[in-house]
Amino acid sequence: MLSGAEPIIIPTKPDLEFLPNDKQLDKDLIEDLRQAHLKEVEKKMGAADALILPGNKFDLHPKTYSEKDLHPSTLICEDPANFRQCTEFKMAEIGVIRRNLPLLAICGGMQLINVLLGGTLVQDLPGDHRVKEVGINHCDPNFVHKPEFIQETLKAKFFSKLEQNQHHAIFEATHGMEVKEDSILGDLYRKHYPELDFKKVEELSIHHQGIFEENLSNDLRASAYAPDSLVEALEFKSYDAFALLTQFHVEYNVSRIASAAINSLID
Repeated sequence: MLSGAEPIIIPTKPDLEFLPNDKQLDKDLIEDLRQAHLKEVEKKMGAADALILPGNKFDLHPKTYSEKDLHPSTLICEDPANFRQCTEFKMAEIGVIRRNLPLLAICGGMQLINVLLGGTLVQDLPGDHRVKEVGINHCDPNFVHKPEFIQETLKAKFFSKLEQNQHHAIFEATHGMEVKEDSILGDLYRKHYPELDFKKVEELSIHHQGIFEENLSNDLRASAYAPDSLVEALEFKSYDAFALLTQFHVEYNVSRIASAAINSLID
């Protein structure tokens, strides 16, 4: 049980041992497996009263937001079936569009919701002129797009920093942001962190792609910005339940609102 709720884990691929390593699967077989899997996802989602969409080490494929060109630095899942991506789009379609479930979408989860609702993404933030001008590293060069064994070493460092309560030293890409006070995120900070300066909020934000105002879905509005105007949090213009979408990793609890976000979702 988590704050009075029971987590339901939605599998992100069919339960088949051979599938992740077999890249020569017949396309028809992949499609049959995908459709059968998505039916199971829909069945499990029927028991859900809220939805959490976490981050993802892979970027969304640009075809999901109707861009033809794939930037060379865009990190796409090598599995040709890419079941996780279609699973999360199905979860979001059911939870957000059909049912208006309470929602917490984090990092890649926030990006996916924006794309699902007609928004787009900047494929490569380090190459964007606004990011270059301000000199922000949204994407920690020591962590993202590295071989698995290097990532495992860095994860060990990460958990060591957490245990030492050194949240701000975890990633080089951690940066400040400004939060709109008249927003869902602003309400959380005001209630649980009343001494906070809304113009200098520190959170753990690490991501390769992102959203500026021109990338926003018409259904969403920004509630926090990085110094280069990149969107760090979103909320719906109109929604029937609690919904918080953060580019930063609220679950790492840098500003101590992780429990407040989860409790608001469950309440």
